[in-house]
Amino acid sequence: MTEPAEVSPAAQPPRRTGWLVLTASERGASHAATKLPNQDSVVTEPAGPDGVVAAVADGHGHWRHVRSARGSRLAVGVGCEVSQELTDRLEAGNAPDAQREAQPGEAPAASQIAELVRDFVVPALVQRWRSAVLADVAAAPFTRAEQELRQDGDDPTIAYGSTLLLAVTWRQWLILAQI
Repeated sequence: MTEPAEVSPAAQPPRRTGWLVLTASERGASHAATKLPNQDSVVTEPAGPDGVVAAVADGHGHWRHVRSARGSRLAVGVGCEVSQELTDRLEAGNAPDAQREAQPGEAPAASQIAELVRDFVVPALVQRWRSAVLADVAAAPFTRAEQELRQDGDDPTIAYGSTLLLAVTWRQWLILAQI
């Protein structure tokens, strides 16, 4: 039996600290057959000094949501932006609490984080995504073909329909939100 060779400390790969996030997305068979694009979007990025955000959006595949691939890209961008603001608020001790606020560097209670997600994150996601969609429509109005797929009275955001899942790690917390 042979013994493993000694590896010098200088030859060893550096040890990773923190989170390593891996993602993948594939265009489904039905989308390939009907020549529809992959309507999934995913972005991961650091969130504060110790965290990470993963934003995953799935554009609605229905014909009425003709710009859902764009809608999902806008959703993950807004999701990352709002998640950064969430971790900034948590780091600064700005999580709300009926009794008292956490001091900078002090970990807030779960109820404080839940309140911040409910009262800040979710409304900010919806409002900013809608604003991003309306700005996209203003910059690139619906084509004649897209307009024909829209229903009378449809809000422009219908064409951009998408889900959004957020996972934010921060210190010992895993914070999840779904739109």
